[in-house]
Amino acid sequence: MWHIQPVPDDSVEESLREFYKADLEKDGYVWNTSRVWSHRPELMGLWMQLFKKIRTNLRLRSYELVTLAAARSMGCIYCMLAHGAILRKNGFTAQQVIAILEDPHNAGLSPQEVHLMDYSARISRGAQLSQPLF
Repeated sequence: MWHIQPVPDDSVEESLREFYKADLEKDGYVWNTSRVWSHRPELMGLWMQLFKKIRTNLRLRSYELVTLAAARSMGCIYCMLAHGAILRKNGFTAQQVIAILEDPHNAGLSPQEVHLMDYSARISRGAQLSQPLF
């Protein structure tokens, strides 16, 4: 559920329409992460630059596992579904994705992947950690 309603699709600025069009062509729907910029479309390009910079340093599998862990930690069902779907499109079975969401430690992932997911979940919970990160 939106806390702030996005601008209706037919009323967004031209700069955002290109992002919406790319989402539709790629996935058949406009991502919520694209719509979130509807009130500040001038920031979407900057966000995409940051996103691409982050993504270039991680394999797709690692990026999706880390993002799935963060989504699970924050309780974001939309994000879990979106990133779980990407894992499904890239070689994971539905049962594997479910196993990862239930317990990544026992889902057949590498120790490095489990560590990345643990770290992502931990930092996604916020600054109220009971233990130092390092």
